[in-house]
Amino acid sequence: MNLVDVYNLISSVGHEELNNLISKIEELFPVIGSRINKSNITEFITAQYIRYGYFGESGCVYAYGAGNMAKENLPKLKKVRRVLTVYDQYTCADKVCDIQIERPKEINKTDFPIIIFVDDFAARRKIRLLLREKGFKYIYYFREYLDVIDKISQLNITEDFNSDNDVVRTVLDGFLNRYEIIGSELSKVNYSAVLKSFDEIKLDFCTENKEKLKIDLSNSLLLNECAEQVYKACDELCEDAISNLMEFSLKLEIFLREALKDGVKTKYRPIRMQDDIPYDMFSVFETMKVLILDMISSDGRLRIIDYLLGVSEKSVYMMTIKCYFLCADSRYEEALELSRKAVYLEPNNMLANETLYQVCIKCMEKGIKVEEPMPKYDLKDRFCWSGMNFAWCGGFDLSAEQPIWGPCFRPLQCSALPNGEFWSGEEWKEFRKSLLDGSFKYCQKNQCPNIVAGWLPRKADCHDPLIRNMFDGNDSVVPDLQELHLSYDAHCNLCCPSCRKEFRTNSKEEEEKLDKLYDAHLKKLIKNSKHLCLSGCGEAMLSPHSKRILQSFSGEEYSKLFVELRTNVTAINERNWKSLGDGAKRIRHIAASIDSCSKPNFEKLRYPAKWDIVLQNLEFIKSLRDNKDIDILEFHVVVQDENIDELTGIIRMAADFNADVVTFSKIINWMGMSPEEYNRRNPFIPDNPNYVKLKKVTEEIINIRNEIELGIWQYSKKKMYINMHFIPDPNNSYDVIRNGPLKIR
Repeated sequence: MNLVDVYNLISSVGHEELNNLISKIEELFPVIGSRINKSNITEFITAQYIRYGYFGESGCVYAYGAGNMAKENLPKLKKVRRVLTVYDQYTCADKVCDIQIERPKEINKTDFPIIIFVDDFAARRKIRLLLREKGFKYIYYFREYLDVIDKISQLNITEDFNSDNDVVRTVLDGFLNRYEIIGSELSKVNYSAVLKSFDEIKLDFCTENKEKLKIDLSNSLLLNECAEQVYKACDELCEDAISNLMEFSLKLEIFLREALKDGVKTKYRPIRMQDDIPYDMFSVFETMKVLILDMISSDGRLRIIDYLLGVSEKSVYMMTIKCYFLCADSRYEEALELSRKAVYLEPNNMLANETLYQVCIKCMEKGIKVEEPMPKYDLKDRFCWSGMNFAWCGGFDLSAEQPIWGPCFRPLQCSALPNGEFWSGEEWKEFRKSLLDGSFKYCQKNQCPNIVAGWLPRKADCHDPLIRNMFDGNDSVVPDLQELHLSYDAHCNLCCPSCRKEFRTNSKEEEEKLDKLYDAHLKKLIKNSKHLCLSGCGEAMLSPHSKRILQSFSGEEYSKLFVELRTNVTAINERNWKSLGDGAKRIRHIAASIDSCSKPNFEKLRYPAKWDIVLQNLEFIKSLRDNKDIDILEFHVVVQDENIDELTGIIRMAADFNADVVTFSKIINWMGMSPEEYNRRNPFIPDNPNYVKLKKVTEEIINIRNEIELGIWQYSKKKMYINMHFIPDPNNSYDVIRNGPLKIR
């Protein structure tokens, strides 16, 4: 077997696991010869892996994306690789960085790797899917790619070592003799590196067990037109040739992924998840856990997972399965520690967060102390307005020219991806069902402020006849869509460390595209709505597209619409306010993003905003509130490592500007930070040095709020609500506001 074959095999493990796999190879095979040390072997394998396995000997690549990221970083790529062409969906220009731009539909060659110069996570997923459908096998995100190229450029491998392929081949051949590397066209197979001798745990596929497995598997799937394919696959899964659990697990995982990609759904989570395209990892792993759990002893389960974690110690999916097995073996403290580690590694991973939540619940039931904030009520007694009368638009499917609707303003939530009419579709009916049956199985439970803070309304307190009808199990009910949140326009003048690492501005062509899509799909929905929240991912007062939306609300058909405007306060002044015309009258709620009450720290956390300008604009907003031109002024604060000492000062600052609400929310990794950076900036993690300080400051905030509610706060006597999204907090001012000044419900 030559090196190219070896690296092609190793590629089945996946790019992000390469270093872990190399470490395992080094551990298994001692240093060979005095001239080759451990570091050299790693560097050489990595270099050859990239040179021959992933990128081909020619060094040629394609690029995808011609926006700001490409303009900034394509020159870096050109220094180390020949870029043949650039593909882009939006740009109308002919060239970028002197390289020809072509439309994606013209992609017809898949011989070379393709580098994606797109930072938006959701857009990048869609592009990857498009490229895989075109036949590309090697697709890379430019940041990771350039990091690897930079590492290789720093290698100092002598010509003598470079020619010593026999030694390295001996090492790799030895590895292959001990391990079986499973190749797959899937992006990543978790059981891809399997010990050939790992067959101590046998599966007894007698006729009785086969039939039981087929029934269990069939029952876990919601069969549609793929029923025949599924039954055939069940037979293949139970064939006599499968003798051990490892082989069975591999085949089962591949089968489930392929089945879900082809449209088969599972009863655990029938909706496709926004976070997992083209398959739903929740469904894969929950189905696997159920099917495998009863087949082997707890000791056997844990030994297998321990082995897999050894090969891929940073696999969050492996960790979640092991947590499940640990709980089944009543080892709750170990499961709690491991589930925390999984969330630290991938803070936005839905499966990791769901696992942590479930483990915390089990620990609390057993009297084990849990640091994480958890709701102090049974979810079965509650419901949520998301999906009942509220929908969030976070972007557009440009290939279908359809908006992408989700039930909540967070990339952490699942998104029921619609086809055409969405609100009455099966996906949204299924989502609404999850909010009524107490499972909340599509929700990020330990991130959602409504769940964490305890703000979910009681079913017993809801008197809406349509919703009550749904409580009684009527799946055919389609409630009125009354609240919308448009958060797809990322045009912004700031580059806040807690949000993004680059400036985003729309080109003229992008503005025209957004205008067209808005007119075609969103305008009619807003006319029938009571409440609209605008932006949260950009600055509406600067974006020409968002300003046009606000200006359009001057008509009589919008007379009952209440608009909540989320703003960074850098451009909301008298001149810009007047430019909205009568549309400004529809804005009744201004949520100002204020992360500091001091000039140096504010300008650092809201870069490159100018403190003096923001103060002037806050004075203008205060005048709107004093004159009752708006009903609510809210300060929204992202709590992070660098502003803990200023949180109480921000409350006083809010009072100075006659604010009605101060909302504190957790810092969230919007895909712009590495896990290490996020954990360093996140004081909500017990390992963070400021974790204890944050708990103390939280107590101070609670004391201030109590004094405000009693009317004895010395700083101000005005009633002001203080919301905390990160602790159990029954003081839900949002329902008070929505039932009060905004009269939404």
